[in-house]
Amino acid sequence: MPENQTQTPPPIEPPPPIAPATSPPNPESQARTWNMLCHLSALAALVGIPFGNILGPLIVWQIKKK
Repeated sequence: MPENQTQTPPPIEPPPPIAPATSPPNPESQARTWNMLCHLSALAALVGIPFGNILGPLIVWQIKKK
């Protein structure tokens, strides 16, 4: 390459667009999730957790009661 020629830098690409902020979860959706967790935790005794069928729902209820 001759000395009087300069290299051109590669083109600069713009940054990717920023994703819009998501809205907070629907309260009804959160309630359904906690209800499902409470009911599924009642099956904890089947996996081998002693008294899990009693303690699981009790813990979820204590966390979410108003």
